Amino acid sequence: MFKKVLIANRGEIAVRILRACRALDIPTVAVYSTADRDALHVRLADERVCIGPPSPAASYLNIPAIVSAALSFGADAVHPGYGFLSENGDFAEACQRSGLVFIGPRVRNIRLMGDKPRARRIMEKAGALYIEKYLERARHIEFQIVADQHRNVLHLGERECSVQRRYQKIVEEAPAPALHKRLRDRMGTTAVQAAKAVGYTNVGTIEFLLDPQGRFYFIEMNTRVQVEHPITEMVTGLDIVQAGIRAAAGEPLPWRQRDITFSGHALECRIVAEDPVTMLPSPGTIRGYHAPGGMGIRVESGVAENSVVSVYYGSGVSGRQRPHPLSRQVPEPATRYPRRRADGWTDGGARLRRKL
Repeated sequence: MFKKVLIANRGEIAVRILRACRALDIPTVAVYSTADRDALHVRLADERVCIGPPSPAASYLNIPAIVSAALSFGADAVHPGYGFLSENGDFAEACQRSGLVFIGPRVRNIRLMGDKPRARRIMEKAGALYIEKYLERARHIEFQIVADQHRNVLHLGERECSVQRRYQKIVEEAPAPALHKRLRDRMGTTAVQAAKAVGYTNVGTIEFLLDPQGRFYFIEMNTRVQVEHPITEMVTGLDIVQAGIRAAAGEPLPWRQRDITFSGHALECRIVAEDPVTMLPSPGTIRGYHAPGGMGIRVESGVAENSVVSVYYGSGVSGRQRPHPLSRQVPEPATRYPRRRADGWTDGGARLRRKL
């Protein structure tokens, strides 16, 4: 296992990786820009280092600064999280050339799946058709993949991400209500075959469009952990971030496909610092913050009270609100669950409840 991990990211995902490392007894190094000097992930890390001014290009996208920081602080691995440099083959290669383990797929996997024409040809061979046509009433379905360095690949089921705004997912759901077992097995097998075809390692997501007739079409593969990974964790009981760290360390997967079971139902609602009417970002200091809690709630957060929502980065604040998997015997419709559970938010809560 690694002796120290540098987290090349900020916000919620940096905090999520911190907690996974802590569960594995791995010390962490947080990087931050001058705009994030008091950020939550900086405060929680074992060590911290400033890598530049607020501009992402000068800090969180600054490959030499991040690699230098990792080496200077004695890290032997780098976790990119999502966004920023997470799917940048040059960054993964720079880490490897410097003797650092990139906690993610191999460089060739990142570059291959980033080459859309080549990725489509591979997926077609794996049985997933790609087609340029308009699909009415299509659903966006993605399958969570996890693979080790010993040729073991499996899927952890699917998530539906059809509720989107400006090509950004807003509400995610696991399992997808439109899939029956036979279709789930077909799509999952196709996703696993595709990952095996490219020799994929670590965690990733294969995304499809599903039409009303049950035909599915390949969109793309994301070679990183996804924002919405927690709802898969909730219905499987598995820690995806820890699995990625262990796979990068060379450990074999402790499960086979037959070991993966699903229990209940989970929804994710992304909470952002935006005006719910105009949809414009609302940067500034969070003066009051009280996230919902209690039975059935999980909140992933990169902020706390008095945290600053910066003008330099995305408007995602803390919490995504994640209801716990509902028991199969509970009759309450899942569509009512987010509305009931939004009551815990104190910052802009009334307007948020109206939108949900």
